[in-house]
Amino acid sequence: MNKKILILSALTAALLFNGSALAEREEFDSIHAPLNPSMASREEMDRYRHDVDVYVADVEEEISRLRAMRNRAIRGFNKAAREYNNESFFHKDRVPFYPYRRRESCRTCYDDDDWRDGHHREQTRCILDSMMDWGK
Repeated sequence: MNKKILILSALTAALLFNGSALAEREEFDSIHAPLNPSMASREEMDRYRHDVDVYVADVEEEISRLRAMRNRAIRGFNKAAREYNNESFFHKDRVPFYPYRRRESCRTCYDDDDWRDGHHREQTRCILDSMMDWGK
């Protein structure tokens, strides 16, 4: 029963993450953007470039934060799935692990812990999916 609660909490966290992570970021706008770039001075272009640098750094930081949140949610689900799959008294079925990336090489489909722990069936499916076009 505790495993079912753990899995449900991991799924709930993943769903909440998906809803909150889609907050829209403002489009880039700079007060230093030249009206006519062909007639702008070097100082105007440097100030404009600085604004772009700051914006890009903020976006990259946000992307890194979102990727870390995504990986924590996936790691939590995979940990719960690993425990669920190890228990055979209450159920005989298996839950597939959540891939970190889809349709890429087999080494990148699962984190290194999953690879070392021997989840060969899921890894084999990932390898086959990356090699074959199943007509999807």
